[in-house]
Amino acid sequence: MSRLTQNSAALASPLHIAHVRLVTGLGQDARTNAAAWVAQRRCFRNEVIDGKKLFTAPVTNVTQGLQGAPRLRALLDALLPPPSVAKPPPAADVPINTQALLLLPDWLATDEQQGLAEHLHERLQAHLSAPLPLTYRATSGALASHQALHDLMSQPANGEAPTRHLLIAVDSLCEPAVLKCEHTQGRVRYAGAHDVPAAQAGTAGEAAAMLMLQATPPAEVSAGPGGRGKAHGRAAGPPTVRAIHRPALGSPTSSPRWPSQQQGNGHNFSEPVACAVAHAGLALGDIGGLIDDNEDQAWRTEDRWLGLQRLSLATPDHPWEGRHLGGAEQLGQLGVATGAVHWGLLAALAHQGLGMANTVLSCTQDPNGACAATVLELRP
Repeated sequence: MSRLTQNSAALASPLHIAHVRLVTGLGQDARTNAAAWVAQRRCFRNEVIDGKKLFTAPVTNVTQGLQGAPRLRALLDALLPPPSVAKPPPAADVPINTQALLLLPDWLATDEQQGLAEHLHERLQAHLSAPLPLTYRATSGALASHQALHDLMSQPANGEAPTRHLLIAVDSLCEPAVLKCEHTQGRVRYAGAHDVPAAQAGTAGEAAAMLMLQATPPAEVSAGPGGRGKAHGRAAGPPTVRAIHRPALGSPTSSPRWPSQQQGNGHNFSEPVACAVAHAGLALGDIGGLIDDNEDQAWRTEDRWLGLQRLSLATPDHPWEGRHLGGAEQLGQLGVATGAVHWGLLAALAHQGLGMANTVLSCTQDPNGACAATVLELRP
């Protein structure tokens, strides 16, 4: 597995998801997202570009009429309560030894990236009575959250290392300029299309997610009426996410996986999956479900099926028996927010007793050929 970016033999201690905030086309809090997911709801819209009705999954009541940095700022603001209700908690409740990392799309200009980071830091700090260090990273692609989590878990364990991580991610493929670019590259589906390339494309989505990750299992967090818990007034939790393990990352192929005419062989998918399962100390047959960014696109389905078949043949005593839980089929493509949103959704489902599997494999397949995988254990 020389193409992988880390040594699969190195087992890192898992992290635990203590709090979740989600803003997607399905809803603006964790509980609403979980309920909409179980109901198999979709909030897709058509956006006309070049005479074609492109499939999108916007957060309409948050981002309508906004473009560029203001659009992402609105998504980030929707993760937090209004400043007017901000009340610094007691000092004892402030997370100690915590660092925050914000993932932004690199289609933003450098000054816009910095401006958004400063705005979010100011908003977060309004709810705390102790300083919270925040850094940001501008990147691209659906592997971004997996990469960020891998980097956080690769930090040396010592007395100065953070014991809590606030991972925030936001992106919008519904942003007009981005949507136009994605459409030009043949990556967005449109209504009335029956040709193969259009069927291989995806739905342009947008979302923001915030996860509190910590090294020790979180205490129970109550979600009161309407999904409002102790964590800044939003549905939070869940202690039922026992472990999120170190991600495994693959490298891009020499040529794009899509659009292209090349046939899949499962290698790109199977290698990170095998490594992620090993990081969790599990066998392939222990995994009960899979969440990913596949919208029934033939190239993603081919890679996934061949990859899992390859791994099952290599471990006949523990073959793949999990079920596909969905992912992009209801949310669309979410760019750099993909992993964080999927993990937050799994956490919200588990917190409400709606989880469809105890152990889940979170995967993403980038059109450039790179794949990533992360294992989550949802219940003790």
